[in-house]
Amino acid sequence: MFHRTLTISALLLLTAASMLAAADNSTSDYNPEYLHFMFRHETKEVLSGMDVADLKGDGRGEILYVDSQEGAVFALDGAGKQLWGKSLAGYVFDVKAADINGDGMKEVLVGSGSDVSVFGANGENGKKYLTGMGNQVHDIQVADLNSDGKVDIIASTYTKTESGASQCEPGIVFAFDGADNAASKRLWSYTLKGKDYPLAVISADLEGDGKTEVVVGSMKRTSDTSKKECKDALDQPAALVVINGDGTVRWNATTLGGVVSLYAADINGDGKKEIMVGSYPFLTVYSSTGDVLWSREGVTYISDTVAYDLNGDGKSEVLAASKDVNVYNVDSTPMWSGKTENRVYTLAVADLHGSGYGDVLAGSNRLYVFSRDGTLMWKGDDMRTIDFLNVFDLDGDGHPEVIVGGIKNISVYGSGVLIERESAADFYHKAELLYQDNNFTGAYEQLLLAEEKYLALKDRDSIVKVADLKKLVQSKLGQVASLKIEGDELVRKSKEAYLTGDFVQAIRYAAQAREKYATPDYRDDAGVANSTRLRASAEEALRLNASESMTIAENFLANKSYQLAYESASDAYDAYNFLNEKEGLAVADALVKKVLSEGGRAVDTSMREGRNSENSTVDAASLRLRLDAIKARAEALDPVTVAVVLAFAVFLTGFLSIVAFNLRWFLSNRKKKQLRTKETAARVAAIKAAADGNIPVEEASYQPGIRPFSEHHDGVRLPTKRFRR
Repeated sequence: MFHRTLTISALLLLTAASMLAAADNSTSDYNPEYLHFMFRHETKEVLSGMDVADLKGDGRGEILYVDSQEGAVFALDGAGKQLWGKSLAGYVFDVKAADINGDGMKEVLVGSGSDVSVFGANGENGKKYLTGMGNQVHDIQVADLNSDGKVDIIASTYTKTESGASQCEPGIVFAFDGADNAASKRLWSYTLKGKDYPLAVISADLEGDGKTEVVVGSMKRTSDTSKKECKDALDQPAALVVINGDGTVRWNATTLGGVVSLYAADINGDGKKEIMVGSYPFLTVYSSTGDVLWSREGVTYISDTVAYDLNGDGKSEVLAASKDVNVYNVDSTPMWSGKTENRVYTLAVADLHGSGYGDVLAGSNRLYVFSRDGTLMWKGDDMRTIDFLNVFDLDGDGHPEVIVGGIKNISVYGSGVLIERESAADFYHKAELLYQDNNFTGAYEQLLLAEEKYLALKDRDSIVKVADLKKLVQSKLGQVASLKIEGDELVRKSKEAYLTGDFVQAIRYAAQAREKYATPDYRDDAGVANSTRLRASAEEALRLNASESMTIAENFLANKSYQLAYESASDAYDAYNFLNEKEGLAVADALVKKVLSEGGRAVDTSMREGRNSENSTVDAASLRLRLDAIKARAEALDPVTVAVVLAFAVFLTGFLSIVAFNLRWFLSNRKKKQLRTKETAARVAAIKAAADGNIPVEEASYQPGIRPFSEHHDGVRLPTKRFRR
């Protein structure tokens, strides 16, 4: 950053001008929670360098800073508490964190005087990299220059007087081998031409070939013979030099003004990185081979440049810090401009709130935050000139903090409040939707999450709002609990009736359970699905029973067992009537008519009413068919219960096969005797009545749909006791 690299006197003058320009101390009119103030750390002297890194490897960030006057480096934890501080010889202008020894922990590199000093994460002293007497290190970069897998150190310097001012000697860029564990091993050095010195230095793999290049931007200087010092000449053409990792020059170019800022990124998607050069007063984009792609003139020097894909089109836009924040498309056309009260010194882009898009942060006389389309989202209340800007998750909570370095202070702003408030509002909104959908359990769970967020935010109004909805949900949950208990009990009864073969009752219980699970104020999707499945299984079993009854009736009819044929056919009729299956009902009705037609007075329709279990026998084949049906439908039921019932059924089948044969023969003969006796009695009565001159007795006739029923329910004819078994 240009602002921090000015001489101390120029820095103080610029600071004073900035503070005079900042006349407005009013509170921001924008969302105060977009960023929230966390803490401020005051420094003793002017801040000349700042970096943020996780030194301890614990997922939390530490803040590193140096000041030029005191000549010291300090480390703060994420809450602003000083961890350690070290005094150094000479002026200190930069600090960087990097793992230079490959142990997985980052070291602290400090440019102090003519040296680059190395400290451990806890502040212990390490080795030094020497640039030579008379040099002043003012910028440090790190990169693997020799492709050995270890980080190397790049230090740019200028020659200085005893007061620290710049002499009219060319600046030098040094490269040191980071893997050298003994004395500092110099890889190479590059001396600029004339009186130029390296104001901006970056490293990047420009060609995409895995090799790192060093890009150096210089500034011209003019002599002040009275003070034997040099003055900066930003408006004079200067040099842009690209150096290979081995120290050889790849190419160089002449810029239209002094180079203040550099940034490298692939903005056009060709796999190679372009170089954004901020100079006075131009923003120029160079290709990786040194061709000028485009240039834009501003009103003053470009103090910082960044490239970022703001609109999500896969191409990076170019951002420039000048009088305002200016954003350009990849073809140099302006995208938007963000207005600030004073000139902008530093830029950063980060997704502060997890939206998937970058927020543009600008350090001026206060901190500004713009959205990706240039809308001003927030500006700080603090009127402090900002030279350094970093975004890092200091406390490891998953929300980034913004670290701002001013003249004699470091301020930290958090992004978590807005994220937490949006999260709380989202939980509350979900609770409202679930409440409207009668999912009171889900609504209550979401309200608990919202309440936790609002309590942490100390938002009393929202806490009250959550509490009001919780009361409504809790009242509904009481009703729900009762409905669920009743529904579960009906499901249990339905399963029990199914296992005992009472499929009609199983259907009734399942239907009633579904009504409990799906009321206007309550819906249990799992309960609805379970009761629906039970009903379908019972209906299928009842349908199979009806089919079996038809087969049995036809067998009895073939054997001229008209009474038993009538009863079985009537059972089938009742089942199809209950299921409201017209096709099956018509077939059963036709069979009943046929039995009555062939059997005539041999069929006693009145005996269907209230007959006991001894009239409910079926042959062994029918029992096997019913057992198979139960097995097929029992899969949806409790496996332990099914296993017990099936084991008993297997035993019972064998036993009843023997009993059924003998019982059928016995009952058939008994029925025939009863019928013969009745027929004889009827004939005697008829003859006697005729002899007495009475009216002859009318023979019974079958009328479809008018037969004795065992039960009635809301006008629907229900199966008999025998059928329900």
